[in-house]
Amino acid sequence: MYLRKTQKKKRGGHRGGGGTGGSLGGGFVGDFAGTQDPYSHPKAGSVPECHRFAAVVDLIAQNNGDPSNFMQSLRDQFMDLKKPEWGSGGFKSQFKDDTPPGNSPNQVRHYVGTFEAGYVGGKKWGYSVGLQAGLYITDQHELEFDTRTNARGDEFPYIINEERTNWPTHVADRNLNRVSVNHGALLGSGRIKPPQLGNLIRKEVCQ
Repeated sequence: MYLRKTQKKKRGGHRGGGGTGGSLGGGFVGDFAGTQDPYSHPKAGSVPECHRFAAVVDLIAQNNGDPSNFMQSLRDQFMDLKKPEWGSGGFKSQFKDDTPPGNSPNQVRHYVGTFEAGYVGGKKWGYSVGLQAGLYITDQHELEFDTRTNARGDEFPYIINEERTNWPTHVADRNLNRVSVNHGALLGSGRIKPPQLGNLIRKEVCQ
């Protein structure tokens, strides 16, 4: 359901568990109009990045009107660790994951991973319950735990470490979860269609 955007470094604790041409529209597409890859994007962390993300979502929606196919295409495009990294350029300040320790700036991947949690929940249980289930799962991922070691030498989470749980990286991720999971639940429950997502990202995620 929810895939980690990258493997963050563990610092004395344990982390909580948990696709073809055409005009894209939008204000930043001109810089990429001549590129061979219609899914190319700016340098990670640059200002146009969030709006380019929304433009690529628009393109994927043009080619995938069915929500299930659309979700899979988002995963293929943005969750593939072999593809170039995105960052959090152009994201609203409360969503930027640029502050150490433990940060992972690829908020595009985080958005899509947590969007999927809301989508699956909304599809299975409807909007309200799906939203709450998705938020629970994704917020659990942002917890940091102190650990203990048992007699066999196995390390296991013992108690939440409030200081690490409130590192800026986790605060930014939880802030983004409130938007991305909601968007996913809206799509999964049928309240929005794939072509509407790009504009929601521009309005609620991008500066």
